Amino acid sequence: MTSTINRSLVDYLISTDYDAISTTVGLAAVVALLVLLVEREAVRAYGGDRARRWIHGLDVAVLPLLVSFATIILLRLLQLLPDA
Repeated sequence: MTSTINRSLVDYLISTDYDAISTTVGLAAVVALLVLLVEREAVRAYGGDRARRWIHGLDVAVLPLLVSFATIILLRLLQLLPDA
């Protein structure tokens, strides 16, 4: 057990079903993505040399969230398909 993952978190994850955890994590990822995209557009509207550096930094943060968003959507769509 590491210092970042304590026993209560492990107990919570074990006792909670997959749908509740995936919904919570998915919602947090989507909200974070929306906040970063809005912030990126606000910085872009400001303009200037510093804005370009901020946009690059925000792009670095947005890319993994876009990948996780695509994964979330793909997994949710796969859940909707009938079992074949």
